[in-house]
Amino acid sequence: MDPDQKVKLARILGYICVLVGAFNLVLAGVLALRDQTQVGFPLLGSGAGALTMGIIMLALARQKPKSEG
Repeated sequence: MDPDQKVKLARILGYICVLVGAFNLVLAGVLALRDQTQVGFPLLGSGAGALTMGIIMLALARQKPKSEG
């Protein structure tokens, strides 16, 4: 796998993680409004984790690959 393919894969996975994390956070918010906090707290944790990992992946994918050699 060459560096360009790795960057493309990191961007795709980063966007997926950001979308899943945002969805989990929204879902946790909706459940918190309905007073179902037992279900909402795990979603809050997984949403924050997925969002953080997605942002890190996207940030690392923006960096230019180091020259090989």
